[in-house]
Amino acid sequence: MDMPHKTILLIRHAEQKNQGKDPPLSQEGGKRAVRISQILKTQPVFAVYTSRYLRSKMTAKVISIPHKLELIEYGTDDLTKLVDMLGEVPDGQIAVVVGHSNTTPVVVKLLDDKTDYPQISHDVFDQIYLVRIYEDGEVRTELTNYDDYERSLNPVQGEG
Repeated sequence: MDMPHKTILLIRHAEQKNQGKDPPLSQEGGKRAVRISQILKTQPVFAVYTSRYLRSKMTAKVISIPHKLELIEYGTDDLTKLVDMLGEVPDGQIAVVVGHSNTTPVVVKLLDDKTDYPQISHDVFDQIYLVRIYEDGEVRTELTNYDDYERSLNPVQGEG
């Protein structure tokens, strides 16, 4: 199987507290952010992008720490600028985009116009949109979850 030129992982922020206009992560959300960070800690993460909202920043910060990366903030009002930034990801590297239930599928569509994913349900926090971009320009998108993505990184020998 040919290797992707670059990989973009798009996730929704982890669970938030139900308070205020810009709520922080809940305790459960903090645990989920640590979980995805642990899954990604050995991966070649080049950049972590986040919206300006606290719940996204808190999720993204936990992901960025093992890689010693500064967060890159993007505006949710013009997602094409984010897609332009993602074009700068070097070969063989991964970019992680932390977004929202309504913006993440839009970014996926901008990256891969042959896919059309619906808005993420408000009670779903473990989906990963895995967008692989190949050198010839081909784009392949897969909708997965934290557990299945982790298994794909560490396949059990002898299964098949």
